[in-house]
This record gives sequence, structure tokens and C-alpha cells, in this order.
Amino acid sequence: MNDLRERLLQAFRIEHRDYIEGIGAFLDAAEREGTVAARALDEMFRQAHSLKGAARAVGLPAVETVAHRVETLFDRIRTVGGALDAAAVALVRRALDAVEDEVASLDGSAPPPDTAPLLAALDAHLGEAAPVPARPAEAPASNDAPDIAPVALPDTAPAGPAAPEPVAPPQPLAETMRVEVARFDRIMETAGELVAGQHQRDEAVRALADLGRQIGELRAGWGKLRRGLRARDGAGGELDPLLDQIEQRLRGVARLQRSVHGQERRAARTARQLGEDLQRELGDARMVPVEVAFGTVRPMVRALAADLGVPVEVQATGLELRADRLVLQRLKDPVLHLLRNAVGHGIEPAAERAARGKPPAGAVSLAFAVDQGRLTVTVTDDGRGIDAARLRSAARRLRLAGDEVEAMGDTELLQLVFRPGFTTREEVSDLSGRGMGLSVVWEAATRLGGAVSVRSRAGAGTEFRLSVPVTAMAQALLLVRAGDQLYGIPAGGIERLHRAGPADIGTVEGRLVLRIGDRPVPLASLAGALGAGDGEIQMGGQRSVPVVVVGGEERLLAVACDELLGLRQGLVRDLGHPLPPSGLVSGGVLLEDGAMALVINPFVLAGGAGAGSGLELVERRPEPTTPAILVVDDSLTTRTLEKSILEAHGFEVHLAVNGMQALRHLRAERIDLVIADVQMPELDGFGLLASMKEDPALADIPVILVTSLEKREDRARGLALGADAYIVKRKFDQAELLSTIGQLL
Repeated sequence: MNDLRERLLQAFRIEHRDYIEGIGAFLDAAEREGTVAARALDEMFRQAHSLKGAARAVGLPAVETVAHRVETLFDRIRTVGGALDAAAVALVRRALDAVEDEVASLDGSAPPPDTAPLLAALDAHLGEAAPVPARPAEAPASNDAPDIAPVALPDTAPAGPAAPEPVAPPQPLAETMRVEVARFDRIMETAGELVAGQHQRDEAVRALADLGRQIGELRAGWGKLRRGLRARDGAGGELDPLLDQIEQRLRGVARLQRSVHGQERRAARTARQLGEDLQRELGDARMVPVEVAFGTVRPMVRALAADLGVPVEVQATGLELRADRLVLQRLKDPVLHLLRNAVGHGIEPAAERAARGKPPAGAVSLAFAVDQGRLTVTVTDDGRGIDAARLRSAARRLRLAGDEVEAMGDTELLQLVFRPGFTTREEVSDLSGRGMGLSVVWEAATRLGGAVSVRSRAGAGTEFRLSVPVTAMAQALLLVRAGDQLYGIPAGGIERLHRAGPADIGTVEGRLVLRIGDRPVPLASLAGALGAGDGEIQMGGQRSVPVVVVGGEERLLAVACDELLGLRQGLVRDLGHPLPPSGLVSGGVLLEDGAMALVINPFVLAGGAGAGSGLELVERRPEPTTPAILVVDDSLTTRTLEKSILEAHGFEVHLAVNGMQALRHLRAERIDLVIADVQMPELDGFGLLASMKEDPALADIPVILVTSLEKREDRARGLALGADAYIVKRKFDQAELLSTIGQLL
């Protein structure tokens, strides 16, 4: 048990520093900018809550008590309103210092701090605030609030004996309002639908123009008929009044058509412009500096390197660039994972670096760049690199890609690191060896409609590059038709359009290719590449076929379509779960007739060129003979504790840090039972439970919610959603958990 205690404490020492640095960074930004964003408050509240839960799990009541007070302080400001003033900031910093001192005292090198004065000060501050109202169960703490709701920091400072130095008067803050992220996203979707609706209006304008042409043809025909009748009957016949009346009506209809057509054309142009402006303004409102999400990576990497005893110099560039808040949030965990990998697995110890003639300190860099609507994130290190021989050996051991592994070049072989379950480690430890990390990086990039690639040289370092759209919402899409289905291909992933004839198409090693200059590009039908057809490419009546060349410089694929329908600015919608595991489909776009066109990820599509897509396992691992339990919790300490308990009692344990990752586990592996926290980023426990019950393949898996939410309405909500058991962390009992698992399995 002492060994378990030590492992838990080690995990907590790493985890608590992330929370302290995260909260501290938000406080620094608030003091620097004079405001604190609503999302920053939400994130500080979540981190304080997670710190409290982790301290409880490892048995540190002093840290738990301090974290609880800080959590309450942030919650007061979020729910009641008010200001994170200088006094509150000073108290939070004192609390963070106290937590650090408490953790530092665990090794016996210093006495634990006396937190009584601090707790008294926090209680006094909280006592002056209005009482916290009951928070509805339907609105748990969100980690996805928009950065458009700053709360002003009052221009006050603690009283002191010395007069403050004169400073320039603060600039007036722009008037702001708080908007829930879900509501903001609905407004964004409505704006997208408004733009899509303009295409219907454009159709009406074209129909009116066509009506004008038909009226003109009718008047020309009528003129011929009238002249013929008068030639036959002579002028002044009894039909003349009727002929004049018809002539006048035709002229009136023509005038009306011209008037309506002009008005509709002007109105459609104005509405389209307004819709596009609204969509652009809303899109800009979602854009935040990269530093909001990644401003704390340097101290985090340095702290990790210090723990491992590896000297590292960290560089981050491009933090001033702006990107969609949602894109940055979805990239944060994958990028942090790459940085941890660079330090923990890439950078060599100082002695090994010296033997290779390298500087003593390793170099790790994180770079952001924006170009033509795409955000590129590059993580590089100058460490030992990836050994291609070990990769090939591991691929054979795990039986990935079958016999094709032997024929793979180094570039293609490197892409295997993104396969689920791939690892070069033959033994599994608590922190590595299960091979799930880089597959999560790949999935995050593809779900955003992007791609990830890796380059490495043995002994010279590794570079990971993620390329995703700057915005997760409106994108420029090329609409194409393949068979009876319409598809949208993001313009950022299109290299060129081509109309290919028989002379442009040849074969290389028995495979169709499109000749583009001197370069042969693999050619496939779009329907065949998507598994929606037989793969035949049929030439049209003009003996040619429209072709879209997709991908990037390293890997291209030419896909033949039935028809190119033109470029469209579309609002890409998340189609929900489950999406195809291949990552080919990244969402959908609403068309003017109400239909939905599937949005294809062009980089994943191009990645399927050659022998297979390289993105799916050829052979599944044999099913375990012991029950498999998935533990879902964003706290490293809690995951470590529950994993140790369950493995000690003979269960196979899988881990996930949030509901989204848990769903990926559930759809990729056999899981017999889920133990989930409720308050987690990206997708909480309630959302995970609801998603499982909506999926027939997952609905029957038992779910135990283990959470600090002990209100009656929270428990009722969990059970109403279909939870099989609800255990409160404050009353956590190992025997109760094991007994509940035994009953459910």
C-alpha cells in the first residue's frame, strides 16, 4: 500500500503544478489586461475543482480545504457576478503558495504551512459576497465558454502608507455582455443558414430572369401571329380590340417582370452581403489569440523537464496569432501530449547528448502559423528521433498493416505511430506503453478537417505538424456530385481542378494514375474512395471526366467526380456521433433545398492513396478473458487511484480523460463497465452517459458515476439518464465500489 501511496503522490506532484500554473497564468493575464474573460473564470473554477478532487483522492485534506475555498470564490464571481479585484487576486495567490508549500513539505524537508490565517481571510472575503444561488443541474460548469464576456477588474489597490506613483488614466473598457457558448454557436449556425438561404433567393432571381426571356419569346411570337391575322382579315376587323387588349396585357406583364426582377435582384444582393457580413463578424468574435490556450506551455514543459532531470530550452512562437477558440481548445490536449512526448521520450540525458556532440540542453519548440485560412502547429525537438527499425519491429509484433510493413518506406512507416494501439514499448507501465496517445492527436486533427504528419531522423530529432482550418465553422467548400450523393471538399485541401481525358490517364504498377506534368498522381473515383460505389471511372459524352486533386505536397490523390457544382461558403456542422472511424467525414453542410452534403477531409482522403488508407487496424487484439473497465476522469490522481484498486482485484483497466475520449475507447474496444466522473472538459459525465444510451451498441454497458456532485437533483439527473449507480466522492468507499461492480458484472 505504501508503494501505491507513493505513486499517487508522485502523480499528484505533477498534476497539481499544472493547476497552479494554469490559474496563475490567468491571474497574470487579468492583471495585465485589466479584465478577466468569462472563459478564464470558468477555466480557473474547473482547475480549482480538479485540484480539490485530486487532493481528496490522495489524502491531503489541507490542500483540499484551500482548493475548496478558491473554487468557491471563483464560483461566486461566475454565478453571482462581481469583480475579481486586487484583494481577491492576492488571496488566490496566497492560496496557491500555500498549496505549493504543503506539497513541498511532504518529503519532510520543511514543516507544513499554517493555513489557518489564510482560511480565515478567505472566509472573511467570501462572507462579504452575496450567497451563491442554487445552480440548476442542467447547467454544469462549462469548459467551452466564449472569450467574449470579460468582467472588469476595478481600478483599486490595497491601501498602503506610501502614495502610489501617478499613472495614466485607464482606457475605457468596451461595453460587453455575457453570452453562453451554446447560444453563441446557435447564432453562428443561424447566420450560416441565412447565407445558405440566399442561394434559394438566387434561384428565384434566375427564375425571374428566365421568365423574362419566356415573356420576350411570347411577345415575339404574338407579334408574328397578330401581323398574320391582320393580313388575313384586314385592318379594322372585329378582332382588333381583342388583339390590342392582349398586346397591352403582354406589355404590362413584361413591365411587372422587369420591376420584380430588379427589386428581387437588389434585395438578394443586399441580403447576401448582410448575411456574409454577419457570419464574418460572428466568426471574428470567436477568434482569440493563440496565447489564450497555449500561453502556459513553456513553464509546463520546463517543470516536466525538471522533474525528469532533463535540461531543456523551450521556445514558443506565433502566440500572438488569432484562431477560432473552439479549434484551439480541441488542439490543446493533443499538442500538450506532443510536448510531453518530446521531453519524456525525445530529449536525451545530458551525458548522451554530450556523447553525440549536442549542446547539453535539449531544444523543444512550439510554432504557430496561419496561411490561407489554415492554422499550422509544429512541435519539434532535437532529441534522439524515431528509430525506423524499432518502428518496423513493433509493427510486425503488433501485426499492423500485414505483409506491407516490409515494403514501406520510412515516410510511410512513420505514419504508423498514429494507429490506435501502436507503441514501440513491449511492456506497459502506468504512464506509457498502451499506444493511445498519438492516435488521439490524429483523431483531433481529422475531426477538425485537418491532418497531422511526422518527420524524424534518428539522432537528429522529430517534427510533428498539425494543419487544421483556422475556424471550425464557415469554410470555403467545393461542392461535387458522385453518384446520387453531394459532397463538400474544403478548398484548403484542393491542389487543383482538372478535366481529364484518356490521354491524361495511365497506369503505374497496375494502378490508375493521372499525369500532371511529369508527376503521376494516383487516381480513383470519389465514390469508390469513400466506399460508396464500385470505383469505376466513367468518361462522359465528351470523353473526359472532372477530377479534383486533393492533399498536400507529400501525398496527393486525384478523385474523379460526376459533376463539379461550384464553390460555396458553407457552415460546417458537427454531425455528432458516430462518425466513420476513418476520419474521412468531418461534418456536413446544409444546402438550399434542405439536404445535407457530407464534408470530406481531403487530407485523410489523400492518405488513402496507395495500399490502403493506413488508418485502420488489420487485425484486432484478442478479446480479454477478464472484465474490462473504462475509468473516465480528468484528474490524473483519481485515475491512478482507481486504476490501482481495480487492477489489484483482477480487472483490466482502460483510461480516458474526458467523455469524448471515452466514446472513442468504447467504439474501438470491448468494454464491460464504465466508471466516470461528472465534471470534465469537452464532454462531461452526463453527456457521456446520454451519448452511450443513444447508441444501440453502447446502451447496455453499465455506467457508475463517481462524482463530488452530491445534490439530490444531480443524483436524480444521473439516474434519469440511465446511470446504474451513483457514488459520491466525499463518501467514497473502496468496498462499496467493488461491491457495486460485482453486482453489475
